[in-house]
Amino acid sequence: MKILFISLGCDKNLADSEEMLGLLTAGGHEITDDETQADAIVINTCCFIKDAKEESVETILETAEYNKTGSCHALIVTGCMAQRYQKEIIEEVREVDAVLGTTSYGDIVKALEEAVAGNHFEEFRDIDYLPDTGSKRVLTTGGHCGYLKIAEGCDKHCTYCIIPKLRGKFRSVPMERLIAQAEDMAEQGVKELILVAQETTVYGRDLYGKKSLHILSLPLYVFSFIYFRQRSIFLSVYVLTYIFSIRVTAFHLFLSHNFCPYLKKPGSIFCHPVFSFKT
Repeated sequence: MKILFISLGCDKNLADSEEMLGLLTAGGHEITDDETQADAIVINTCCFIKDAKEESVETILETAEYNKTGSCHALIVTGCMAQRYQKEIIEEVREVDAVLGTTSYGDIVKALEEAVAGNHFEEFRDIDYLPDTGSKRVLTTGGHCGYLKIAEGCDKHCTYCIIPKLRGKFRSVPMERLIAQAEDMAEQGVKELILVAQETTVYGRDLYGKKSLHILSLPLYVFSFIYFRQRSIFLSVYVLTYIFSIRVTAFHLFLSHNFCPYLKKPGSIFCHPVFSFKT
């Protein structure tokens, strides 16, 4: 079966998309970029900001037309918009055949099979569930770089951010799973490994009782990545200690500016301007 897969939103969402692509290809399905030839369409959505929400809605409505008139027999919606607006999608977009929440992407093959069989399918696992598909990811980043999602969710509950409601509490991915993923990515030719999470610097605190990003970093070096990056960093003494302890020549910190009005509201974290430096 030919599948058109559309991934919207952030790099963490893309990591989920690559896992779903791995499950679909392992199931014998073919990935296509031609919507007119697709037997099924999967959209991994985003709704973090207004523009992202509008893009997701437009994409769903546009592809729904192929479900009416083209060769498409199944339209599946996953990701953040599916999690936040599950009822609205199910009731208002009749062309959607299956809906998966943010922690249910491991059921993509089952959702596809049910949808193609003419059965409506929905799966919304507990928001604090941590999926483990065991699939070999299909990298979509050109082969030279890749995203390694080291954690899911967030505990901060900032007033301007909906991530905890869509992705649940902060959960670190066990090191053994991350090391296995990194090894597989290196074998696929990845030279630039980018660690992503809603907040990378608290990695391991929930699993190991302390921040463990520096411990995770050490075994990843054996795979000879030329570039090694972390995203979503909140500056602290731990971060500075970590930066100077790892073997990198430059470290770029991209942080939100403290003059942003949203960050001055109660319940918001304090952030610093963007800067970079060499170690």
